[in-house]
Amino acid sequence: MLHNHKLSGNLGDYHAFYLRDGYRVLFDFNKDIIILVNVGNHDSYKKWSGK
Repeated sequence: MLHNHKLSGNLGDYHAFYLRDGYRVLFDFNKDIIILVNVGNHDSYKKWSGK
């Protein structure tokens, strides 16, 4: 089971879920389509959000 969650702030349009070893997947979805945006560790969120 994926434990996904909605993000906030500059990434508020996206959701994320966790993988092994601390990796996270940033994604968006629209009806039946899931778009994987980025994969990285938690520190990558800062880069993705522009902070």
